Amino acid sequence: MMRAGATLLLALMMGACSTGQQPAQPEPRIRCANIVLILEFMVRSDPDASALRARIEEERAAFARLEKESASAREGDRAGLAARVEEGRARLAELTAEEDSQKKRLMSELNRALSAVASRQQAEYVIAAGDALVYYRKELDITEDVIREIISQRKRNAPVAR
Repeated sequence: MMRAGATLLLALMMGACSTGQQPAQPEPRIRCANIVLILEFMVRSDPDASALRARIEEERAAFARLEKESASAREGDRAGLAARVEEGRARLAELTAEEDSQKKRLMSELNRALSAVASRQQAEYVIAAGDALVYYRKELDITEDVIREIISQRKRNAPVAR
């Protein structure tokens, strides 16, 4: 009987000392950034990337005209047009490879800027705003901060004219 009373007393004391709740953990700091908008800014403000985009658009338009011309050409003209179509495909393939290289460089630059801004704001997560993200509060958006960081990084990395 004494043993049962001691066990009951111990159980009551433990229950009074413990609330059973876990210690409160701070909520994670989540931010979002419109990656499409940032990348568009980066391409437009980078002379190499914007020139490459213009060359690709021109080449695609010329290729589309050439294919259309080839489809409506007479039998004798098709052989020459087919060779020009293949040349156009080769040029587009070269430009696409160059575009992939530009994208890698820009994504690296974007990641550095995102990391710097997220670190300053002590964010644990940065979610890409766009088609998948339906709603977010404006105060969670770090898009403008990332663009300012990219500008700042570009100024720091620009060659100094003497």
